[in-house]
Amino acid sequence: MFVPSGRHDAGLRDTRTRSIASAVSLVLAALVLAAFTAQAQARSAPPPPHECARSEEPHCVAMRARARAAELARLRASITYRILGSVQYPPQAAMEGEGGMALVHFVLAPSGKLTNIRIIRSSGSAALDRAARQAVQLASPIPLGPNGLPEKKLDFTLPIAFRSR
Repeated sequence: MFVPSGRHDAGLRDTRTRSIASAVSLVLAALVLAAFTAQAQARSAPPPPHECARSEEPHCVAMRARARAAELARLRASITYRILGSVQYPPQAAMEGEGGMALVHFVLAPSGKLTNIRIIRSSGSAALDRAARQAVQLASPIPLGPNGLPEKKLDFTLPIAFRSR
């Protein structure tokens, strides 16, 4: 069917204009909502961290708990990275196609030294278990930040996987 170009173009322009207007309305609504949310959060914001250092206010206790959890997560990631970077696949085990996962438990002392290293689940290969223990030993001591450890000692359990190629 033939539509005269003037009427057809006008219909497309009207559709485009309505689509653009709808999109603009949605963006404006989102911006208004964000502004109201930011104002509400600013009114109910907890005091600065230095005011929460010793306070037992619930929001201060929660803030300290979140900070401690984040610090422990960073420490765990750092330890894991350091240990996994120290893993050496025993050549004989690699040639024989041995593989498995050893679950290693150890304690991080306040000095940064990794102690009480033990295999709590064997990989099924004595050579791989020795290599897992050795990786933890080679990673010790762990450099700690200026604040040291948040506790007297920390227990960790880390899986170390060996995959034959």
